[in-house]
Amino acid sequence: MINKTKKSAAYIDHSFHKKTKASEFVKKLLSEEYALTELWDESWKGGKGISVDYLNKNNFHTIFFFQNLPPCKYLKKLNCKRIVWYPMWDSEVNRSYSEWLRYLPFNIKIVSFSKILFNKLSKMGFDSIYLQYYMNPNSLNENHLIKDNDINIFFWNRVNKINWQTVKRLIGNNKINKVIFRNNPDPGYKILLPSEKDIEKYNIKIIKGWIEKDKYKKLLSECNVFIAPRPYEGIGMSFLEALALGMCVIAPNNATMNEYIILGENGYLYDLRNSKEIDLSNFVEIRKNARRMAINGFKKWEQEKYKMLEFIKFP
Repeated sequence: MINKTKKSAAYIDHSFHKKTKASEFVKKLLSEEYALTELWDESWKGGKGISVDYLNKNNFHTIFFFQNLPPCKYLKKLNCKRIVWYPMWDSEVNRSYSEWLRYLPFNIKIVSFSKILFNKLSKMGFDSIYLQYYMNPNSLNENHLIKDNDINIFFWNRVNKINWQTVKRLIGNNKINKVIFRNNPDPGYKILLPSEKDIEKYNIKIIKGWIEKDKYKKLLSECNVFIAPRPYEGIGMSFLEALALGMCVIAPNNATMNEYIILGENGYLYDLRNSKEIDLSNFVEIRKNARRMAINGFKKWEQEKYKMLEFIKFP
């Protein structure tokens, strides 16, 4: 049962999520229990963080940190001792155990959307809960526009490790109808565009810069194969959306992708250090399975999501 008396809470988020909206579902759920003050942390790009004085002055009941957790010396200065952290696996994958262990004395509650991260943190003694998020497939338009025998690929080149050369190796000798190449790298990355020869050979349409959600969805609807854009994900909104749409997702065999995708059943996983051609001859069946499993996954999320609020409420 959700408490109808809302408590004051600060929600401190990585400012890149202003664009991606990756944390909107968390905020929506927390808003049922908390009166959230949304604060954007710009420190990751040399901008301003959220001052301790501001947080102490406002006497928040709970402080939520999404993705970035500040240094221990920062947490020591906070009057509020109800701290909840939503770590992202792509940010934490290279963090050492000793770095994590410094935070144990603060009794932080941790909500993890990655099973591997939950396992690591729980073994160290952190008070953690694991939940697997799925998008609502009914809020998206299932892809009916492309004939199943035409392979149409969507690739958003976000980082250097997964680039057009990677995609070419994965495609191999599969017959490709067209490729939509989204040229909009994550901050700090530069990418190489396909050659003129490849643009002609693979019928590549290049979309440059940030695009609004409606246009992005329209471009997705023209495709039925989705290349997951990053080596690791915190949650993985882009590939989760593709699964919900019934697209055939091709992704590195890393979290969180391999926590959702079963090789050859609802998608394909590959070794990023040794990427090879993937046989896409059964991608029609893969798409059906992806859609079905996304529907079932969303039903499970709807049943379990309030566990997060119950977990957070108790000291």
